[in-house]
Amino acid sequence: MAGNGRWLHRWCYARGELRRTVAVEVVFHRGPRRRNIARSRLFLAPIVGALVVVAGVVVWWAGQWGSGISPASLERPVGEPLAGQTPLPAKATLAGIAGIADDFSRNAAIYRLADGASRKQIEDWLAEAETLPPSLYRYDIARVLYIRFAVLDPEAALDHALWGATKPVWLEAIFRTWAQVDPHAATDRAAKLDSSAKAAASRTLLQLGLPFDELRSVAERLDAAEDHDRYRGIERIIGVAVPTPSMRLLAAAQATKLGRRDDESHADAWYRAIAVEDDLVRQILAERIAIDWASEGPIDALAAVKAWPTNDLHVTVRSNGFSTRLIRQRIRSQIVWKWADDEPLEAFAWLMAQNVPEMRGHVEAVMSRLTQYAPEEAIARLGDVPDSQRPSAAYAVLGVLAGRDIDQAMSFFASLDISSKVNRTHVLRRALLANRSAKQALDWAVAVDPRIRADEVAAVIRDLHKKDHTEALRLLESLDEPSLRIAAADEVVRDEARRDAQESLAWVRNFEPEAARSNLIVKVFDTWAARDPAAACRELFDMRGGPVRDQAAATMMPDVVSRDAPLAERLFDAIESPHQQARAAQPLHRHFSDIEPDHRKAERYGKYLPDDGGDA
Repeated sequence: MAGNGRWLHRWCYARGELRRTVAVEVVFHRGPRRRNIARSRLFLAPIVGALVVVAGVVVWWAGQWGSGISPASLERPVGEPLAGQTPLPAKATLAGIAGIADDFSRNAAIYRLADGASRKQIEDWLAEAETLPPSLYRYDIARVLYIRFAVLDPEAALDHALWGATKPVWLEAIFRTWAQVDPHAATDRAAKLDSSAKAAASRTLLQLGLPFDELRSVAERLDAAEDHDRYRGIERIIGVAVPTPSMRLLAAAQATKLGRRDDESHADAWYRAIAVEDDLVRQILAERIAIDWASEGPIDALAAVKAWPTNDLHVTVRSNGFSTRLIRQRIRSQIVWKWADDEPLEAFAWLMAQNVPEMRGHVEAVMSRLTQYAPEEAIARLGDVPDSQRPSAAYAVLGVLAGRDIDQAMSFFASLDISSKVNRTHVLRRALLANRSAKQALDWAVAVDPRIRADEVAAVIRDLHKKDHTEALRLLESLDEPSLRIAAADEVVRDEARRDAQESLAWVRNFEPEAARSNLIVKVFDTWAARDPAAACRELFDMRGGPVRDQAAATMMPDVVSRDAPLAERLFDAIESPHQQARAAQPLHRHFSDIEPDHRKAERYGKYLPDDGGDA
């Protein structure tokens, strides 16, 4: 283990303190006229010079602190401050340090406080940091403490960080520190994390200053647990290479090294980017430069992307599938989004000058940004949007209003025609459930246009049922309109059956109106059979014979026969209706023909099938 001066150096390396000793924040006004690059550079020039001097002092400071200190001194009590430094108070506390607004001074104080601290002390301070108000830099304080923790025991530091609501910066600090000591162990552990934590760890490991071949080896080890057959399968479908997550991060790190130089125009950087040989690095670099270009010349950036003669695909892989998009389309969307963020009125004016095919895909981005900037202006400009794009524009406006002023959002929604309301109600529904009350959400749903009322009432009950099934059923029972009660019950009956099949069966057997009971009972049994076919069949065998039992048995049959063929045969024997026997015979005939071949049984159930062999 290195001495204290070295672990301070490692802390500084993990934070990036030696490269950016003091963070200078230039806060730009987020309005339409906020750029004055030349003046900003003149303002920053003396600051940059000062930073170089300060960085040198920090390096000297780290060296002075570490000189003459043995490795064993890591666990010694907190040492004396350096000559010329303001000493910590005799009883410095984390809460007191948290009150220091300057990042550099605060972090230096934490370094000195934690110098020589044991694991137990670090854990106690991390627990204390959780009790600090968020405004007191508690997450950044925890980040610095995790660096010290990782010096002592990186595996324990990681487990501690993952135990609660971890932050990516904590994981980055731990893995950057860990990699200085044992990069192989850090890489192997990162490969076993879940997707979100792994992304933060991988990004850190792939930003180490290693040769490219070594970084590629790190990326391959990080991807060891990935389902490579799945990626190859996607490649066969779309005909292009699909990068694994770590290979994408590696390409991003390479693109960072090739970023626009200080003396390079955006146009020159763009043409250099699209000439990069590696497909993935080229895509990432081109996108970054184009978005940066959008801050100064969005129209020029859009024209450059449009003129780029490429059919490259951007592939996004998700847990439940994948999607592709032409890289040119993706980058143009990013440019328009950035432009709308900077200059919403100018972006809107440009958008309205485009033809409809060109406009499609950009409307929501521009209208949402315009609404954030000037809500009344956005509502007034909605009439300028072509009819075919107006529902998308209205949806964007509604989404922003719902997050800012629910009453205004409700008023705006009421003013829309039905084409703009269909499939857009979830924005208000979720806002009402989250910020008002379930009763208010239901009252609003009951009052919407009759053409979408039943669907909206059912959706309110469904969304509420996921959080509070008792309240959802109580509100459902309060509905006076039978058609609304039926629609809502039909929406939640399967979730109720999954929660407690016996309770849900008792509920639907007494449901009003009575005409809806049989359909609800069948759905309960169908859902129950998918989870526990034996229990569902026992309950059904105890039912009195009749149309409802027959329909439920036939509906359950596919799930039952796939899990327990003898039980499925008993279930078939309980059916009396010829129509339902024909329905139930189909999965039985398939099972004994293809899955568990039995000629005698296949022939028996085949006799119940319709003459044309189709569905009964």
